[in-house]
Amino acid sequence: MDSFRPHLLQFDLNMAQDGSQKDGKNKGPRPIQPPVSKFQEYLYVNLIFWGFLVLLCAAVYIDCVISGVVKFGEIDEVIGQVFKFILFVFGGGFTAVSVFDALYDKFAGQETPESTG
Repeated sequence: MDSFRPHLLQFDLNMAQDGSQKDGKNKGPRPIQPPVSKFQEYLYVNLIFWGFLVLLCAAVYIDCVISGVVKFGEIDEVIGQVFKFILFVFGGGFTAVSVFDALYDKFAGQETPESTG
């Protein structure tokens, strides 16, 4: 059972002194979520994707061992090339695109809404 932890609650600042809210909506307390920087977001996405690629390499290797293409504990030239292809092309490409996206986010700036009227 979860215990009540008041230090993890954040109250709406729009609430008036008497307990009513100015905008009429009763939102109640919300959990505090620490801010995550854009760099951390890109780092987490890349770690997840690289972890997926490692699992993919392991699945390819296990499939080759089960089908008898290679013996367990051995990595021949073909399997080594497959691993390099998966890691360098997919992983390197994903990381490069993430870097380009991060640079675009950094240098493009915020988009300002245009007024129509």
